[in-house]
Amino acid sequence: MEEVLFNLLPQRPPLLLLDSVNNESIEAFSAETVITKDSLLLSGDSVPAWAGIEYMAQAVAAYHSSFIKEGDKVEIGFIVGVRNYKSKVSDFKIGEKLVMNVEEIVIDNGIGSFNTTISIDGKVVTETKMTTYIPTKELLLKFKGEQ
Repeated sequence: MEEVLFNLLPQRPPLLLLDSVNNESIEAFSAETVITKDSLLLSGDSVPAWAGIEYMAQAVAAYHSSFIKEGDKVEIGFIVGVRNYKSKVSDFKIGEKLVMNVEEIVIDNGIGSFNTTISIDGKVVTETKMTTYIPTKELLLKFKGEQ
């Protein structure tokens, strides 16, 4: 697991589902993971396709930390909506390498909309449009009663 993930995401193993990120540019952002016998949510020899929502959500959070607030780790974020979730597979099998691609549609006042996909062997197998919300640090402090 890449150390860079610890700088981008609040999750820690076993809840951290990503193995690596490719954040070379805002237009070409992706994250990867390989399904193993130790993968969280493994059932038998596979992870159900619905878990793709969390894989894509963690990729979106890593995207936020990489580009939206440069040098600022996402402390907490929320999935506000998932629209048109489509999967050509029922599960992700042990040994498969999942590549989550994130394409920003719009971000405004902490609310973002993203096209996200999961590919296996270069073929898109899962896709959705995800809406997220990341509160400001000031709002988080207020929620915690520290402001």
